[in-house]
Amino acid sequence: MEIDAKLFWENFEQILQDKSLTLTELCKKASVNYSTFSQNKYRNVYPLISNLIPIATVLGVSLDKLVIGQENLHTAAVNSNINNPRIQAIVSALIASPEKLSAIETLLGMSNQAGQSNLA
Repeated sequence: MEIDAKLFWENFEQILQDKSLTLTELCKKASVNYSTFSQNKYRNVYPLISNLIPIATVLGVSLDKLVIGQENLHTAAVNSNINNPRIQAIVSALIASPEKLSAIETLLGMSNQAGQSNLA
């Protein structure tokens, strides 16, 4: 999927407005150089991914949401279950019991040839 920089910046501005932040505040919170980021915006070019990651984190959105304006299906599914108590309980139980996690990974074909987890 290709998205032009103009559409990226329009989406970025909408998210920034929704979060009630100024570009200055955002850059400060994300430890991103304001001058560089604002020049990217002025020139209508994409910022570096090394700047997008902390920006997305401060804004509380995924990179998908920040870059293309919407969550992909997987990200949306994960995000919708983060606060689900049943999912939290399952994850906690799996973390507390590595052998159960390993068995599930094997069942799902998620371990590599050496039997090591691909999730770590």
